[in-house]
Amino acid sequence: MRSLVATLVLPAPHGQATALAHDAAAANAPAGGGSPVTHSAPAPTPQSSSSGSSGSKSSSTPQGGGQPVTIDQLRKIMTTLPAAKATLYITPLNQAMMEFHITTRLRKAAFLGQVAHESGELKWFHEFASGMEYDISRNPKKAKELGNVNPGDGPRYKGRGPIQLTGRNNYIKCGKALGIDLVDHPDIGVEPNVAFRTAGWFWETNGLNPLADEGNYKLITRRINGGYNGLADRIKYYDRALAVFPG
Repeated sequence: MRSLVATLVLPAPHGQATALAHDAAAANAPAGGGSPVTHSAPAPTPQSSSSGSSGSKSSSTPQGGGQPVTIDQLRKIMTTLPAAKATLYITPLNQAMMEFHITTRLRKAAFLGQVAHESGELKWFHEFASGMEYDISRNPKKAKELGNVNPGDGPRYKGRGPIQLTGRNNYIKCGKALGIDLVDHPDIGVEPNVAFRTAGWFWETNGLNPLADEGNYKLITRRINGGYNGLADRIKYYDRALAVFPG
């Protein structure tokens, strides 16, 4: 069962049970393994975010100019990520990071550290569980909190993306913000051109840029996970990213 966190703007994409299942599977999966990700959806045109990260003291301009992260930097952070996948993902990843102002050293390190853990170094773009644990037919209270008002909404709007978008309400809000029909076509949430944008939307909507500016990685973890599952692994990736990006 997933649990909501009071500080979240939207329901956390992971609760205790699903986070534990995710972390257990991630820890036991062989390098280079995991579930396949499809890439058939057309790329939506990136849109400018309607609001920046309020309260931030850092500029949203990439340090040193250019793209936020290079293929070489990405693979130094995510050491099991194959070069072919890194090449496939780098453009939509950079577009999303630019769109949501994840462009300074601390923001990039925090974002990529969390993404690396949540997605198993970009191996998994969907939740392992079926989604039935928050379907109206099985758990009406939790389903209603997520906006899953119809039987089957739990699996239909299960977690997707490198930071998992979960529940009909979040699919509606995110789709409207990005100009994408995620409600009628939730499966496109695993497509790189969509998935990295939904992760960026979640990141900015939940105020994670200011927390990254403060170096408050533990609270970032709580807002994403609903707890602190896998914190040591997340910190490992964060430290790698800090070492990769110039100080």
